[in-house]
Amino acid sequence: MDSNQHNNNHTNGEKRLRALFDLNIAIMEVINSDLPLNATLEAILEEIRKKIPYTHGAIFLPDEKGNLEMIASKGYPETLKGKKFSKGIIKYVYNNGNAVYEPEFKDTPWDSKPYKPELVEFYPEMNSVLVIPLGKYGVFELFSDKKNAFGADAIDSLMLNSYILALVIQNVKLREIESKTKDELIKSRERERNHILELTSRLYLKIENIDPYSARHSPRVAYYAKEIAREMGFDEDYQIKIYNAALLHDIGKCEIERSVRESPQKFSKADNPIKLPHVTKGEEILKFYGLENYPFISDAIKYHHEWYDGDSRGYLRRLKGEQIPLVARIIAVADVYEALTSDRPYRKAFSKPHAIKHIMKRAGTHFDPKVVKAFVNVMRKETLQDLVDTLAFLIKRFSSVSEQKP
Repeated sequence: MDSNQHNNNHTNGEKRLRALFDLNIAIMEVINSDLPLNATLEAILEEIRKKIPYTHGAIFLPDEKGNLEMIASKGYPETLKGKKFSKGIIKYVYNNGNAVYEPEFKDTPWDSKPYKPELVEFYPEMNSVLVIPLGKYGVFELFSDKKNAFGADAIDSLMLNSYILALVIQNVKLREIESKTKDELIKSRERERNHILELTSRLYLKIENIDPYSARHSPRVAYYAKEIAREMGFDEDYQIKIYNAALLHDIGKCEIERSVRESPQKFSKADNPIKLPHVTKGEEILKFYGLENYPFISDAIKYHHEWYDGDSRGYLRRLKGEQIPLVARIIAVADVYEALTSDRPYRKAFSKPHAIKHIMKRAGTHFDPKVVKAFVNVMRKETLQDLVDTLAFLIKRFSSVSEQKP
């Protein structure tokens, strides 16, 4: 790769990262309002429309029978709100957890597909449809009258924000329960979730502004950590928590001098001026922002460099085995794999098979064998061909989207 191509790739990557988090911040502003669920989702659809133009958009939530109800929409008549769907493309996406993108669906041979867009009969002028799952909370769907309306940047951004949108739905539902029950415990939990979510976004922007490498590295670590947790059987709430924690695991590097962070020198384990200080600096940042008592984030920052066998190469505490919190054991694997498969100033990136072999050899010494087993299963299932150059959330269930990009 010549220098011009490298610079273009770097610039494009930064633009994609900025576009992605611009939408994230816009959604965060909506979250902090006291709007009811329907109005919150309508406002989020409007923010999406400002960043990613579409003709019709809707969010569907499941009812107690598993039907999908149109809760919020833009571009559709009000009479469609409340309509329930028990089949079609949105039901397919909800049941299978796979995003679907049909960039030219007028020319699509629907008889060969396991689904068909139900709403297209009302709007025959539509040409593109994108449907993305929100886990157990439903799906959101965007239509456009243009062919190939949604490019790679738009799809990447929506994939990331689908996790946040699911959390929004969960939080707003909790808020509505609180207003009915007046239960102070539920209110406290909601405030805690919103507080963590807000501070996570704020601290990530700090990373983005100060440490470009970590701004690219941390979302990919978060992706791997979330997928490992999913493979280990943890629920969506745990996955979201570990994702947020992994985003901030290297926050302490923001307090390390840039000349040291970006040094081309490969430091020895004994005199590394980054590793030990970034853990202690991270703890200081946690205390400053009042996050030291949130175990997911605190444990991720403090313990993600501990060795499973208690070897002295781990630090600061030289914990061993299950003394190391699970969140840190999971992030340790994700962190090392992502670092190995990225170019560094002092070496080229490992190939993915080489990096996986490196991780597997260290099961029981550096890494928890159970976490390594889950990681290897993730690697077997996922197609991650473009992950290093993009943003970290292209997983196999969205591979059909990637294959149909123009």
